[in-house]
Amino acid sequence: MPATSEAQRRAMYAAAEGRSTLGIPKAVGEEFVGKDGAGQAASLMLVAPDGDVLVLRRSSTDTNWPGHWCWPGGKSEEGETPLRTAQRETDEEATGPELFLEAGPAQLLDVRATPQGWLHYTYAQPVVEKFQPTLSAEHSGYAWAPLGSLPEPLHPGLRDMLGERLGIAADMSPEAMDTLRSNFVKWTRGEDIGLEGACPICGGTGELAGPGIVCDECRGTGSVAQANDALAMDRNSVRSFDQDGHLRVEMTPISKANVCPYYGREIPDFEALGLDPDRIYRLYRDADELAKAAPTFVGKPLLLKHIPVSAKEHPREAVVGALGDAVEFHAPYLMAPLSIWDGAAIALIESDRQKELSSSYRYRADMTPGTLAGESYDGVMRDISGNHVALVEEGRAGPDVVVGDSKMEIITMKKTALLSRMASVAHGAILAHVMPKLAADQKIDLRPALADITAKNFKAKRPSLVEAVAKATKGKLAADAKLDGLDGLLLALDEEADAQEAMDEDDDDEEAKKKKAAEDAAEEEERKKAAEDAEQEDEEEKKKAMDAAIAAAVTKAKTEIRAEMLQTAKDVRAAEEAVRPYIGKLAMAHDSAEDVYRAALASLGVNVDGVHPSALPAILKAQPLPGGTPVQRPSVAMDAAGVSSFHEMFPVTKTHIVQSL
Repeated sequence: MPATSEAQRRAMYAAAEGRSTLGIPKAVGEEFVGKDGAGQAASLMLVAPDGDVLVLRRSSTDTNWPGHWCWPGGKSEEGETPLRTAQRETDEEATGPELFLEAGPAQLLDVRATPQGWLHYTYAQPVVEKFQPTLSAEHSGYAWAPLGSLPEPLHPGLRDMLGERLGIAADMSPEAMDTLRSNFVKWTRGEDIGLEGACPICGGTGELAGPGIVCDECRGTGSVAQANDALAMDRNSVRSFDQDGHLRVEMTPISKANVCPYYGREIPDFEALGLDPDRIYRLYRDADELAKAAPTFVGKPLLLKHIPVSAKEHPREAVVGALGDAVEFHAPYLMAPLSIWDGAAIALIESDRQKELSSSYRYRADMTPGTLAGESYDGVMRDISGNHVALVEEGRAGPDVVVGDSKMEIITMKKTALLSRMASVAHGAILAHVMPKLAADQKIDLRPALADITAKNFKAKRPSLVEAVAKATKGKLAADAKLDGLDGLLLALDEEADAQEAMDEDDDDEEAKKKKAAEDAAEEEERKKAAEDAEQEDEEEKKKAMDAAIAAAVTKAKTEIRAEMLQTAKDVRAAEEAVRPYIGKLAMAHDSAEDVYRAALASLGVNVDGVHPSALPAILKAQPLPGGTPVQRPSVAMDAAGVSSFHEMFPVTKTHIVQSL
């Protein structure tokens, strides 16, 4: 029997998951789901702690939106709840076995009808950290990206859902996007936000659980299920290794159309452009210019550090790989395939120590200001031409995209100390006198010259103050303007200095009395608390020691467990590769290398019951390969026949060796 309302359907699905708040038996809910499930689908949005989400690129052979980006998801099987569908599809399409750790229960984000008349459920699942998924054949790439700048082309249904449910729009200001991202992360982790609005599920206007998401009533009737590293440089690709151990990255971002800060001295021809070498300018890496530059990056070298390269000056010791031929621009990213040959570089990538990419290129600075999505910039990069790409620890544009030049270190000044009362008076008087004389758009900073001015030393420092003001305004005055009258202005402040000096002395006396009274009161309070502090000191030290011991034990346990999980995964993969020549790829996953070897030997008809695990690899190697002859064991490590067979397999290598000898 079909549901008579959406509320009834939600209630039935909640019952099927054993969470009914209306007393509906689980069996009744399961029966309803079994009949209703054929017309539904579900997807799962995995949300990292910083708000980035996992999106997958459908393969070019997919019949449904090929090449488009979307969440993992698919159709429901018979008797399957929407949440279970989303979880199963994610496990099949984007598994990260040892790294995919949930940070809380999944939250229902959206329910909507599809053009085929189905209901599509979208869940948001918080995860502990970003991970590198193992993709199925249905997808050709992945990316962890901010909700406001997901890769293109984006699935239209996904785009519509984000706009309607979260209010994401192309013209959002950076501040609004930051607020939305922060609230969304809190909501996925079950933290209260308390925003008022209309619930997208029932249309009610009660207290919402998040930024334009679902109301508490819908959550209580089954909308939310109580279900129970390594981001590397190839966020947008599938990694693979060839028989020689070289790393292949199918496609990854190498640059991005965005606004980044640069010192004036970093900008080409800054002197001719009249730029201040120590001022920070914000330059826009234009999307159209990046698209035109794509062919110039084809085949360029991949380096371990930024070194300008040319045919005459080729830093062989730093070259670790190269870009492929398919360099393409997919807004906002410039994408390219990579081949990494050097073992040390591969180790840096795999260990997450040097994971980001930084493009080096020539460009022409067009210092025409403008704005991009509410963010202002001082100029535009044009006529971009690639030189190389480098592996860096941190790219200029941040960890969400592996782009830009090596991140520059911006030196920030310490907060300026407050001016004295006399210095503040002088500051105001000088500005009132000087500002009308400045040229248009010119500014001066007099605070450094006034930093040590007090009422007591004002008269003595007056001449040096006049010189400082003259220096600060040099080259900034309007045509024919002069600083006449500044000496007389400061001389007129002598009376103010005398008055303030007298006030300061009175204040000092009063302040000394207050300070003495406060010190006496504090000393008395300290005496009263001395006994109590002595009694509590031992207990606090014991508690600190216990807390430290517990924290150390927990950290050690987590480290050991994680190391054990990673080692087990590596051992399993090694065992799977070892048995592949004998039985091909195992149809089932196994929890340990021992299980892999036993399964392989069992399929070969070898009884290894009671055999110690350490002997299993040797027993496997003793078995003949399919279609071959039994394994021969030479009495010496390498004989002439063995050497000849090597040269027969690699004739080019043989020639090279002979020539070398």
